Amino acid sequence: MSSANWKERFRKIAESRKFQSRTEIITEAVEQGYDREIVELVINSLMDYLPNVDGFSISLEDNVLLDYNIDDEDLGDLYRMILKRLNTKIPKRKDQDLFMEGKVEEDYSVALVIEFVEWCKTKSTS
Repeated sequence: MSSANWKERFRKIAESRKFQSRTEIITEAVEQGYDREIVELVINSLMDYLPNVDGFSISLEDNVLLDYNIDDEDLGDLYRMILKRLNTKIPKRKDQDLFMEGKVEEDYSVALVIEFVEWCKTKSTS
């Protein structure tokens, strides 16, 4: 997707909801029980990856595949980068498949990305 198409998509998303700062998004996620360090890494990594559009902010409910148009390869790179920063290895594919079982593309939210990273960290320490 070209940068212009991304920016137009993000402008439409931004117009449809209230802007939240990174701090507000992180606070909301932590209040929902997510690990602050992981939330900060995921949100900051996504904001660094996505084009900068005035008024656009990430929402925990956003679908990273459909709303952000992130493909599987880029999503894998994002996971590897975040897990490397956490000094955590990505679990075996069969374990990943078990975690993702029942979750569908339409529900691949920012919150699910955070949950997956939390699961990876827990799995590597157990």
